[in-house]
Amino acid sequence: MQPLPLKIESIGRASMLAPVKGFLYAVRPRQYYQIDRWMQNTLYFQRERVEIDVPYREINNFDKRAVSEVKHEIVEAHMHIPFPEYWGPLLDNGQHFKPVKPFVGNTIDPRTGNRMDRPYYYWTKLEAGE
Repeated sequence: MQPLPLKIESIGRASMLAPVKGFLYAVRPRQYYQIDRWMQNTLYFQRERVEIDVPYREINNFDKRAVSEVKHEIVEAHMHIPFPEYWGPLLDNGQHFKPVKPFVGNTIDPRTGNRMDRPYYYWTKLEAGE
């Protein structure tokens, strides 16, 4: 089974909005055709260019233990987005299929003691069918 990243307008009211945590792969443009065939592009999915927030930390080369605060960079990538016309009737808001649980990180703000991380969705390789 493959997880489906849905656009906001395609999500039912019972679903929780959260970012998706996953992997970003570099693919040569000549491989798009093969991936499009495998994903059945224009039949069940549409390949679209999306913006992705990539968090990272900088490491000091002299002192490997010294890392910066989390920084973010926005990159553009292609993603196969499901067609709601096809997938909508198959999504049942948890009546027959188990919905994916959102995760929350463990980062605590030392000044306030509050949790800093927002909920996010993450599929293990086993859940993603890899």
